[in-house]
Amino acid sequence: MLLVIGVSGFIGNKLYNYFKSKGLDVKGTYYSKTFEGAERDGIYLDLSNPDFSNILGLKNLTHIFFCHGVTNIDQCKINRNSSYKINVTNTIKLLENFIPTNVVPIYLSTDMVYSGTQKNFTESDTPAPPTEYGKQKVEVENYITTQFNKYVILRLSKVYGIEKSDRTLFTSWLDSLMRHETILSADDIFIAPIYVMDVVRAVDSLVTGKHYGIFNLGGYETATRYEFSQRLAQFFNYDRSLIEKKSINDFKFIEPRPLYSSLSSSRVIEATGIKLTSVEDCFKLIEKNFKKGH
Repeated sequence: MLLVIGVSGFIGNKLYNYFKSKGLDVKGTYYSKTFEGAERDGIYLDLSNPDFSNILGLKNLTHIFFCHGVTNIDQCKINRNSSYKINVTNTIKLLENFIPTNVVPIYLSTDMVYSGTQKNFTESDTPAPPTEYGKQKVEVENYITTQFNKYVILRLSKVYGIEKSDRTLFTSWLDSLMRHETILSADDIFIAPIYVMDVVRAVDSLVTGKHYGIFNLGGYETATRYEFSQRLAQFFNYDRSLIEKKSINDFKFIEPRPLYSSLSSSRVIEATGIKLTSVEDCFKLIEKNFKKGH
């Protein structure tokens, strides 16, 4: 049996549906919103005040996928105590229960564990997170690596989808362009966004291939947010003057944003053989979905 913590979230829901489509026995936890299949596979879990009894009662559990958490960077800083309780304290409390077992934790982490001062961070680069969110992720990573012999930690760059309602990077920009709204886009930070189904396939390949350890996964195309938004507007034939070039400093974030959010995916590609989807191919998928209205 597989268990997805945070199945109502963007990545967690994709993982759950993917595993179900393969005919696997999978359960999922939810908190603020339910999910399709919850009446059969759902387990309510409030990680601010958790009751793990329903999870610990599961039979034949082999893998737990940690896709939950407070992920808003500034909110982790503003509400440090509550975010730390969810992201670190109670996540570790759940993990503690499985140290004596053969259950393998698969922990989705972030490129925010790195300093953000260079391109294409590798797994051998030392974490130096400038944000509270990144620090919380590193703390859980360190717990897993010291307490478990078999684990997967997958550090992800910016993850995006292709559905009209998913409110991720490119689809939210396209929604704005369709309404002829101005998009404010930073030209001084670099990202390497990764398609969510590439994440799902990588996770599946790492698990089925029994590849353990820390892996980075990011898109192979690195550019500024401004450059990506310009490419999107050009592909969909929207007026590129709707995209206003800005500095990251114009956005008045509470926590500093890294200059570079790009990762080298060489290790995970070598281990799994996964082929990453290009941004251009995802634009084509987005186009099909928007024409269908979903």
